[in-house]
Amino acid sequence: MVPPPAGERLMANGVSTAAVPRRVPTSNLVGLALAVLTGLLIGVMSAIGKMLGGSLPPMMLAFAFCLFSTLVLVPWILRVGFKRLRTSHFSIHFARGVAFTVAMVTWFFALPQLPLADISAIGFTTTLYVMAGAILFLGEKSRAWRWAALAVGFGGMLIILKPGFADVSNAYWLVISAALLMAVARLLVKIVTRADAPEAMVAWQMIISTFLTFPAALYFWVWPTPEQTLWLFAFGLAGSAQQITAAWSIKLADFGVIEPAGFLKLFWSALFGWILFAEVPALTTLIGSALIIGAVIYIARRERRENSPAAALASP
Repeated sequence: MVPPPAGERLMANGVSTAAVPRRVPTSNLVGLALAVLTGLLIGVMSAIGKMLGGSLPPMMLAFAFCLFSTLVLVPWILRVGFKRLRTSHFSIHFARGVAFTVAMVTWFFALPQLPLADISAIGFTTTLYVMAGAILFLGEKSRAWRWAALAVGFGGMLIILKPGFADVSNAYWLVISAALLMAVARLLVKIVTRADAPEAMVAWQMIISTFLTFPAALYFWVWPTPEQTLWLFAFGLAGSAQQITAAWSIKLADFGVIEPAGFLKLFWSALFGWILFAEVPALTTLIGSALIIGAVIYIARRERRENSPAAALASP
């Protein structure tokens, strides 16, 4: 992997800071508000997906999400032209689309079976998998503090799962698999981010995922009722909107400002789970979530400090 030029770094989603223009402090508030809204929209999408998951096939939900997300990108594609989609790394884009599609389908399978708070908490382990993968496969430095933080984060996941004290259902393994596959998709982003525009990467991911989910959705198709059709529309709208708000929050605000807002997804998930499905988060879920979130925050802050210009000057 070619390292970023001096002064640049890769954010957690694989996007280079070079792709994000310098911001003024006043835009941080707008970016932070959009990041909070993104978490809320993800909570809404998860709640609707859980509600529909008991009566509609997961493949239909996955296809609906991909289709609406692709349609949102159409105005951008028409405005800039198809030349912006040109890439010399189509095989990597395809592999990323496959990983994202399988992750999304397994997530939709698990949604109706588990509390929303548990799904959201385990989803945060994606960042831990990304860091471990970057060390093992992308040649990033292996340091004791990184492995210690990983151990704490994965320890939090084990507390949620309670192995040895309760049966770990297949649905939990689905969520763990989804988090791992999302990490694979993010690691592949790191490979192509130096050559392709971030918008092109998103476009290829959603286009490929739409084509991959369509045959299965057609095979398992169940005609929705009028009420379910409205919920599907709201589901797709929330999924599309959260991608837009997430992109603008990254563009407008410093990553360090919006990063903590991402953990509000756990709050929204727990709130919707309590209001709509009478789910009360278990004490083990709260303790495990605190460990996972704490590990992710520590990793982000430590990485930012070590990648700062002052740290670079101090290093031999």
